[in-house]
Amino acid sequence: MQDTHNIANHVLIQDISTRWDSTLQALRRLLEQRVAVQACLPRITCKAELTTEEWIMMEKVVNILRYFEEATKSISKSTATLSDAIPLINSLRKLLENMRGSSPREEENISQKLAGDLLMALNERFEDLENEDILLSHNA
Repeated sequence: MQDTHNIANHVLIQDISTRWDSTLQALRRLLEQRVAVQACLPRITCKAELTTEEWIMMEKVVNILRYFEEATKSISKSTATLSDAIPLINSLRKLLENMRGSSPREEENISQKLAGDLLMALNERFEDLENEDILLSHNA
């Protein structure tokens, strides 16, 4: 089907629960292969079918997770320092707050819900980040 539809011959990627970025890579690959996947579904015994809304949801999830990928790459550079973490985390927080919308209780769509959930997890992990001595630069 990939050849028939002139799509890159790539295998689908499995999500690995211990690697958050595997979800991003799996969704990206599935979106890349959307036409081939949809063409194959009627030919297999599995009665799975992805709706237009589910494809749109995948695109929205990829759009949000790509910011975490960029942050991960930025903090993983050989030139990155520990003090880069605070502004990076705060940037992610602000971005997620904007994506979440005005009220976390009134989440209307998957993007807002995911942004709210990620913001909550980020806040739990880094709740007192600005007070961590190891991340603050002190002049001796």
